[in-house]
Amino acid sequence: MVLYFPVFLEIFSGSGRLGKAIHRVCNWTVLLWDIDYGEKYDLTQRRNQQLILHWMQSGQIRAGHLGTPCNSFSRARDRQGGPPRLRSDLLPLGLPGLRPCDVLKVQIGNCLMRFTCRVLLLALQLYLPFTLENPHRSRLWLCPGVKSVCRRNRVEQCDVTFCAFGTCWKKPTKFLSVNLPLDLLQGKFCKSSKRGLCQFTGLAHVPLMGTNSQGVWLTKIAEPYPTRLTTLLAKCFCNTELAAIAASFARHI
Repeated sequence: MVLYFPVFLEIFSGSGRLGKAIHRVCNWTVLLWDIDYGEKYDLTQRRNQQLILHWMQSGQIRAGHLGTPCNSFSRARDRQGGPPRLRSDLLPLGLPGLRPCDVLKVQIGNCLMRFTCRVLLLALQLYLPFTLENPHRSRLWLCPGVKSVCRRNRVEQCDVTFCAFGTCWKKPTKFLSVNLPLDLLQGKFCKSSKRGLCQFTGLAHVPLMGTNSQGVWLTKIAEPYPTRLTTLLAKCFCNTELAAIAASFARHI
């Protein structure tokens, strides 16, 4: 695959809702990358990882986002009666004694987590704006590689809840950014009231457990980013590029 001009790259894009907001708000060309598009998008394959890193180094990526899969890092596995726990706070890279099928899940998760770190570190080096998203309490944030990225200069973190953007579920979520201020997302975390009501809607949060009337898992329904969230995040990217252009212009006056 060859890119002929710089693009915004949404990696692990899912529904691609952020990419659509980037195109709408920033008027940038967007490339969505997700395993749902076929095996050639499989980022457990080294050649695909190298392709993206090459694009970044060649100036073909102007900015990007990583929605790294949290499957094996999820604390939902801690609940009784659900799928087995694969990680712990003390062993975020995987528990010992797992079944072979679960070992594979951990290996895939670790592979994608390490690639995520490589992308973020390269973005830091190249001064490219990039973001990473995962659930607020995902054990991805406890992995040594991710913690190392968090300690770097020009890295920010911001916690939000989806209910701040109009959903009926809370869904606490963390964003990490490199070379990108997240000021527009500040204050978008619901602390709930004493009665357990949403501070943004005044209503009780819908728990993300079980299925809806059509048999679809509520966690699946809640996966896409709310449109209002993607719009604000897109404005963060747009404002950062405009600030860089203004700074460059000022240096030449």
